[in-house]
Amino acid sequence: KALMEGRVYSKLQGDLIDAALFPIHLNLAAAANNVQEWDSAVRSCSYVLEKCDNNNSKALYRRAVAYHGKGEYDMAVADLNRAVALEPADKQIAKFLHTVKEDKAASLNKEKKVFEAMFRLPT
Repeated sequence: KALMEGRVYSKLQGDLIDAALFPIHLNLAAAANNVQEWDSAVRSCSYVLEKCDNNNSKALYRRAVAYHGKGEYDMAVADLNRAVALEPADKQIAKFLHTVKEDKAASLNKEKKVFEAMFRLPT
């Protein structure tokens, strides 16, 4: 009710609210990824990383999944590199990083072929 009335909160109260929303946003991101709502997943993970825990490997991984789904491979690789640095023993993160790099290379190769076909001179 206080949120809807627009009351001003102290820094401590704001931090407590952010901490309470932390697991909710992680779960929202997982659900959004499952239904391919990539932008929603990115927003939820970014909230966790910006407001709660800048080094949360789960948020980094889930945001990378969303970036991968959007075809934003460089952003996915950046998040996964951070997650690997935080969790070097996590094989799931390392495996997905490898997958994203492969998909990025395949995407670049496909683009290259399209552009080559567009600019090929008739012989």
